[in-house]
Amino acid sequence: MPQQHPRLTRAYAELIRLWHERYGIGRPPSHMNESQFVRYKERVDHFHLADLSNPHAQHEIAREQQSGGFEWAYVETIPAELWNDVTRMYEIFSHRPPEHLGAAAQRILDSRESVDVVKPPQEDRSRVTVEADSRERLLVQADEFYADVVAEQRRGIGGRNVLISCSLERYPWDGASQQHATLLRPEVLGLRVAVAGERPDDFIDAIRQGHLVVESTIGGPTEPILRPDQVDESDGEG
Repeated sequence: MPQQHPRLTRAYAELIRLWHERYGIGRPPSHMNESQFVRYKERVDHFHLADLSNPHAQHEIAREQQSGGFEWAYVETIPAELWNDVTRMYEIFSHRPPEHLGAAAQRILDSRESVDVVKPPQEDRSRVTVEADSRERLLVQADEFYADVVAEQRRGIGGRNVLISCSLERYPWDGASQQHATLLRPEVLGLRVAVAGERPDDFIDAIRQGHLVVESTIGGPTEPILRPDQVDESDGEG
């Protein structure tokens, strides 16, 4: 398809953001319970702070509109006053509004100016948005992103699972309804991987060396995230 002008792509992203800020949070969808609506408002807040001049952020909000927490408003049409505000803001007076919010999202995704949502900018490896429609797929992607952590990990310590849990607290994910999950590096979460042998007589090193055994853990998800080839065990990672 013809290449879309970057300003127009930016305008579609802003259109989605403003619709949810002005109209979406003012009318809870009937299918959402209270906790789901709270999560929806958190995503609206997330994109309020996002830099939508960044193609990666544009792609992210488009995915959110098509298959994430904004999907419930996919067929919502564009109010005339909102489109007028956006056209003035980005000087796109010769363009007609998209049919609905879903169409605006699709135009962003179709644009050659968009980036692959699965790959963050090369200079930023502090986070990654991965294809994950199941726990098993999330684990495969997490093992790759946290390869250095997995290499240092012993069964029972659960370093990778801690990072997954902390990431999903920041960016909630449900494999049944969302196709992408965001994983964050330890330093973004305020954590640091303790290198083996870094501190003599360290608690973690004692576990690594087998001097201490973790029999159970407290906290975390009630259903542990397992590798595809694992069965549920009482001493599983967590």
